[in-house]
Amino acid sequence: MRRAAFSLTVGAMCAAGGLLIVQQQRPDWLAGAGDALGRMTANVPPLGPIAGWDAPAAADGPHPQSTPGRTVASARADGRGDRPPVISPDITPAPSPHPAAVSSDGQLAPAPRSVDRPLFPGRPRQIVPDGCCTGAWWEADSSGLDFIDHPPGSQSTAIYTAKLWPPGGQPTVLDTAVGLASGAARYRIRQSGTDSIVHDTTDGSEWSLPTDGNPVRITPDGTRAVWWESWGGRADIDNLVRVYSADIHGADPHELVALFGAMVPACMPEGARCLVVGRPVKDQALFVLGLLDTVGGSMIELARGTFMSDATLSPDGRWVAFTLSLNHDHPERNGVFLAPTFVEEIGRIKKLEFEGAYRWRTPNRLVYVPMHPDGSNHIVWEMAADSGVARPIIGPEAQIRIANNDWSISPDGATMVWVDERGRGLWAV
Repeated sequence: MRRAAFSLTVGAMCAAGGLLIVQQQRPDWLAGAGDALGRMTANVPPLGPIAGWDAPAAADGPHPQSTPGRTVASARADGRGDRPPVISPDITPAPSPHPAAVSSDGQLAPAPRSVDRPLFPGRPRQIVPDGCCTGAWWEADSSGLDFIDHPPGSQSTAIYTAKLWPPGGQPTVLDTAVGLASGAARYRIRQSGTDSIVHDTTDGSEWSLPTDGNPVRITPDGTRAVWWESWGGRADIDNLVRVYSADIHGADPHELVALFGAMVPACMPEGARCLVVGRPVKDQALFVLGLLDTVGGSMIELARGTFMSDATLSPDGRWVAFTLSLNHDHPERNGVFLAPTFVEEIGRIKKLEFEGAYRWRTPNRLVYVPMHPDGSNHIVWEMAADSGVARPIIGPEAQIRIANNDWSISPDGATMVWVDERGRGLWAV
């Protein structure tokens, strides 16, 4: 089946989205939190080990995934029909340690400080001139922003970088090969025909991955590559999408899972596990959010619901925020939710008290911008995931107007950048 060409801008945005402790006592607001969502699957058949929202995963049903260990060649030989996934046995999650989650007093800790930060708190400053770009992503040290552009007068497309300091500085060319980081900072990826070329920045070596030109991620630990089929447009949503994985050097490529409309929004900061979102049953709006082992293909189900989108992993991999929408029959089941990934709380979901856009700032802190249909200036809030404590951090006086949900938080958590809807330039605060 014909695939859409890989989009560099989308790839760049994926790289930005991967900006990628545990409190041993259960937070009070999580106790019984699953009751708010317990009715969400009342009218749909149970498809995974979590029939409701308020209990940890248990081995009481099959996981909707394809057989682990199939090779890419055998999957291609089978063709790509709209057939249901092959069922594999259940798995049981294994405990993993986590550091402490919140400050000693249980409240929001002081904002992080960065060296030579040139911005004043609450006072926006324009970083890149109007009309430049979309989908900018951060430098690893939070010192500036990278973006893809082909400005007038230039000979080719390139990745540019714009530093936060000094004010008024012009963007400079960073990479003319347009290689994108994808998880591990050591590697950059560029497309070459049907392959993805991995470049090791430490020694300059390169090799190819058999991705068929599909979207690819490298796990942050630098051990695995993960890619999934992409046709573009409606076909991405309707078709059975297979997710593959291989060693970072391309050894032993094999299929991990197959779900309708599947995608891999992020990978865990440690180990070789990634989030996967997709529909187990064709022509049903029921989505499953799972934690996928990229070696063996086993999957832990974290949440499910209708029309799931914007699954966003916290920097420490402990929480996933996601949106459920378009449920016209039961509008109370729409909204933004928070799912824990740590074993002690898997399956206990919290519905948050806002509708709008969100990004993770630091481990345990979710920054969000409530939706304002009246077109007024945006107000920026943050919430501590463990305690549920929320506070506004940037008010309407900053006159922030975000275009098309195009904004992000720096890796150090100190700066927010957005595309201004009035001039389409990049601003920071």
